[in-house]
Amino acid sequence: MSKFKITCVAPSYNHEKFVGFFIESVLNQTEQNFELIIVDDGSQDKNVDAILKFKDKRIKLIRHEYNKGIGQALNTAFKFARGKYIVFAGTDDIFEPVHFETVSRYLDTNPNVGAYYCSCSLIDNKNNKIEDLNNMYVRKNINRFDILNTIFFLGNNLLDPGKAIRYKIVKKQIPFSASLLSLSDVQSHVKVALNSDIYTSDKKLVKYRFSGVSNTKCDFFYRREQLETELLMDSFLKIKDIGLLEKIFKNKIAEINLLPFKDTIPYFLGRMALLSDNNTRKEWGYRTILRFLENETNFSVVYKRYNQDFKDLYNLMKDIP
Repeated sequence: MSKFKITCVAPSYNHEKFVGFFIESVLNQTEQNFELIIVDDGSQDKNVDAILKFKDKRIKLIRHEYNKGIGQALNTAFKFARGKYIVFAGTDDIFEPVHFETVSRYLDTNPNVGAYYCSCSLIDNKNNKIEDLNNMYVRKNINRFDILNTIFFLGNNLLDPGKAIRYKIVKKQIPFSASLLSLSDVQSHVKVALNSDIYTSDKKLVKYRFSGVSNTKCDFFYRREQLETELLMDSFLKIKDIGLLEKIFKNKIAEINLLPFKDTIPYFLGRMALLSDNNTRKEWGYRTILRFLENETNFSVVYKRYNQDFKDLYNLMKDIP
């Protein structure tokens, strides 16, 4: 049986200026049945000293000898988690006081839902409010099939700060990827949506610290995301449920009249990716098809299922810039 209602896991790196505000927001929760596990990931500032100022016995600090990344920090934290629900946080953000109470009450009364994703308000580095003029950090409820469809064809459509996931669902994700950075949260969203229903709320339960970045940094982040997309897309290859595939890709299946079969899933997903407007995803789709058809038996199966031969494979590349 879980010892705590909530385990909050929080990787922390060079957040000396912000971590105190974060910890205070955890300690001020209206739901007090929680533990907080902070993993200092090799910080170069006085982050650890700022954390140690708090003496609450529900706070566990674990220190990495060197910087290992978000994925490894989460893997470390989860080894010690004893809560019924796992809340994910960055130690530069701030929780609204009712966060833990709101997410745990919803998950308690909706046992078929595996995860609760909230919306965010924005703050700057001095904790001043920033107006979210286009409501970019507000989400209304989206079913998991639409979530997976959007991530597959376009990109992320969920907000990571403050997400709450049932322990048993998180356990299926372990270990988290040690290499992904830009898309580590998106890969987590995919794994959650593949295993359970998700509730996305328009309640702003987290103050997300937003820092403007230069065009150079934007270009760097965009390029890194491109490079990580292939590993993200590989997550969809783990799907074995044909019914799930039919729900995720319902419209595209009708558009090109291509059904998934258990013996053609990589080929099917490759063909779906070729319908994306995102060139990186198209390239992943074509490479996935090539890898699948390297096996002569698979080529025969594709011909049998879809009447596709080598010239048809060659023509698939025409839509890739």
